[in-house]
Amino acid sequence: MGREQARKLARDLQSENIQAIYSSDLSRARETAAIIAGCLHLPVISDERLKEFSFGEWEGKTFNEVYRDYPTEFQEWYTNTRDFKVPGGESMGQLLVRAWQALWDISRKHSGTVLVVAHGGVMRAVLYQLKGENKEEMWGELLHPGSMLQLNIQGDQVELMPTPGKTDMHEVLST
Repeated sequence: MGREQARKLARDLQSENIQAIYSSDLSRARETAAIIAGCLHLPVISDERLKEFSFGEWEGKTFNEVYRDYPTEFQEWYTNTRDFKVPGGESMGQLLVRAWQALWDISRKHSGTVLVVAHGGVMRAVLYQLKGENKEEMWGELLHPGSMLQLNIQGDQVELMPTPGKTDMHEVLST
């Protein structure tokens, strides 16, 4: 997400009574969260459980390079996304466990609106869980930088909320 987009989002959120801002501990998310937090006069609470998917040995490679260098593993990862552990990295299931636990812990600390700045992998894992672990849904969702989801967490229930007419005001923000 660009710096100007983050400032615009912060201005849009000023009327939302944001109680807290949480962020991945990775630099892209921290910077976005810091820009928003500065405008809203709130501190940023860093949580490493919100960091991006660990691609291990695949880190920094394009999908074409991974497919060329690890064809069997790539196919297994694509067809068994939840359970396949990337060499030297993690599985989507592992990402889901840590990110989901972070969201639950955050929701139990606050009773109002909380902004969580995370990454596309975290968002995909959350969507995967909420949409019944449907692989086609997970890979079919188009997530651009700056994509956002709004979640309503009440007790043990999590609901993906529609945001008619609003594309920039949500509680989980991808960088």
